[in-house]
Formats: sequence, C-alpha cells, structure tokens
Amino acid sequence: MNESVSNNPMTLILPLLSYFLGMLHAAIFVSYIINGKDPRTTGSRNPGSSNMLRLNGILAGLLTCILDSSKPVAMYLIAAQLNYTHTQSIIIASISVLGHIFPVGRKGGRGVASGLGVCILASPLLAFVSALFWGVLLRLYGSQWCGMYSVAASFCFMITYYYLNGITTISLTITVLTCLIVRQHIDHIIRFFQLPVGTTDL
Repeated sequence: MNESVSNNPMTLILPLLSYFLGMLHAAIFVSYIINGKDPRTTGSRNPGSSNMLRLNGILAGLLTCILDSSKPVAMYLIAAQLNYTHTQSIIIASISVLGHIFPVGRKGGRGVASGLGVCILASPLLAFVSALFWGVLLRLYGSQWCGMYSVAASFCFMITYYYLNGITTISLTITVLTCLIVRQHIDHIIRFFQLPVGTTDL
C-alpha cells in the first residue's frame, strides 16, 4: 500500500463498508418489488439469483445476479480511487462476498453472483467463459441443479486462473472464495450424489 493510501483515514473503513454492502441481498429487494415475498421463506430459501430464477423467472434471476455481482465491482472502484493497487482493491472487493455469505443476524446467500463480480475484476474474459459454461449447463439440464452448475463453474474459473497466472495473492483469494461457495452448496452436492446427510461431516 503506498503512502497516500496509508495516510488516508477513509481507507480504514473500506473493509467494513465492503462487508456491509455485501450484506444487502439484491434478491430480497427484487422479490419484494415483483411479488412482495421474501425469497428466504420460499423455494430453496436462499436470497440469491438461482432461487430468484426458479421463483420469478429469468429476468428476475438475471437482475439479481447483476446487482449482486456489482457489489464487489463498486468496492473495487472505490478502493482504486483511493490509490489501492489492483490486488489490494480485489481483496477489498472480496470482503463484500463475506458479507453476502455471512451477514450479521440473518440468513446469508451462497456467494455465487457476488463471487462472479470478483472473477470479473480478476479476469473478465475467463469470468465470461465460466458464466457461459454455467448457462450451457442450465440450458441442457434445467434449473434443478443450479447449485452444482455454480460449483462447477467456480472450479473451472479457479483452476484455469491458476494455470494462467500461477500462485498469486489474487489466485489465493479466488481459492478462498471458491471454497466458501462449495461450503454453501454442500446440501446440493450431497443430493446430487445421493448420499445420506449422515455419511459426511462437511
């Protein structure tokens, strides 16, 4: 971090700002506008774009995805304006994913769309390919296994980014986010492989 950053008191609140921005789940606002219902009480009970897709259609799911993925992008732009480096700005942006997954006092999301925002910042082309891969799986197999498509796309991004860039701070950050996304989809993974819940400690 350069001297101008370290001397700017505003930078001390960036991690908290990023976390609290991440706590704002777009699905809740979009769903209330569409039908006045809370997505945390119906469908998969997940405040995310996949549940919105199943409950309210593709436009609602797409809007939710765009809004959630915009949160880390917004934090990146703020950090960059405060003279953070590219890597430092991505780390700040990634904290919004933590806020999305682990909000204070209520159920969090699975972190896929907000994680996509970080992927876009790290490698726009690779993020587009991963999102396209997710879309192809959705088209071929329907919305029942959206969670598994997200896990697969996340792994594809992580592995390909490692292959192209090696071990860097950004690639390690992406690995942490991927592990969190997998953690949030353990129930999908268990059902997909038809394993009784009692057979795993995950």
